[in-house]
Amino acid sequence: MMKRIAILILALGIASCEMGDDRENKRALATLLGMGAGSVLAYYGVGGDFTDKFVAASLVGAGGAAVGYYLSDRLLPHDREKLDSTAFKALDEAEQGQSIAWGEKGKGAWGTFTPVRDYISNDGKNCRSYVATINIEDETQKIEEAACRIESGGWQTVNT
Repeated sequence: MMKRIAILILALGIASCEMGDDRENKRALATLLGMGAGSVLAYYGVGGDFTDKFVAASLVGAGGAAVGYYLSDRLLPHDREKLDSTAFKALDEAEQGQSIAWGEKGKGAWGTFTPVRDYISNDGKNCRSYVATINIEDETQKIEEAACRIESGGWQTVNT
């Protein structure tokens, strides 16, 4: 019985990741799934009478809800894909100081990616320092790093 419940919870969790681009709905669903998963696991995992099971399910369910909320509140996979593809495009094509936007304000995460300085590393690689901004709701995060071109033609983040 526990294996079936665990498989169902996992399937619902995976399906929820594919549901639309609305961050609020994903956060709500992840919170509910976390609460449900915690409650079910505690109810079936704790011995004793109904009161013991109910108390355990309530406490672990609340913890599961908090975990679900926290995990859904960070950069979602499709947001990360947008950022990564914009970063590669900017590193390959953008002029120094030219910002390229990624995502759409009000629809998930969004921001800009700006190459700010070109240079040659000590080992002779072409490198670019950049500034990336990531906006999730009302929070803005600024990342200042550098990347160097690797033999395959891609870019690798380096310590500056």
